[in-house]
Amino acid sequence: MAGVEKDADGVLRLVENHCPNRAAPTLRQRVCRTEKAVFHHAISPDVRIERDERIVAGGRRCTYVVPDGGS
Repeated sequence: MAGVEKDADGVLRLVENHCPNRAAPTLRQRVCRTEKAVFHHAISPDVRIERDERIVAGGRRCTYVVPDGGS
């Protein structure tokens, strides 16, 4: 259900093909921010992570991009 993709430029994309947060609309924004913070902390506080796609915004999956490949 979740994984990591790496493109030719070294950009990492954290991919979640499901959204457990859809069931909790009043908590959704906080849960999504917390999820991004967890990824940021797990990879490195010095690494930039950007939210790319969101299921709750009409995307087909939730993705977070690590432009510099986590280095």
